[in-house]
Amino acid sequence: FNPNQPESETNIKEIDIAEQVRENSAFMDPDSGVIYINENSIYESIMTGNTESALTAAISPLHELMHTQIRASKLFDAKNDPEVQTNIDTATIHNRQMLKRTVLDILIRDGYFTR
Repeated sequence: FNPNQPESETNIKEIDIAEQVRENSAFMDPDSGVIYINENSIYESIMTGNTESALTAAISPLHELMHTQIRASKLFDAKNDPEVQTNIDTATIHNRQMLKRTVLDILIRDGYFTR
């Protein structure tokens, strides 16, 4: 990103990606499928946040990886019906909860947190 460049479509896209990366622990560019990871944000959340924010930050790259795998499978497209979207949402919530429990169990096992 070059702030001195005229506002081209490419430059605007780079600004949007930079903002998404700054605001999130991880971000997947839906156009390219590239995953951007904000390690500083993840470390900051783990070191200073509560358990919920630490776990959310820690699993955010895996969450974005799920997006890329779903995209690569071409399982879903723009013609999804509401029932399919509901199933996707339910599966995503379940997977997120499972990942958080797994990460928390590991952190407790290794002595970082107590129940």
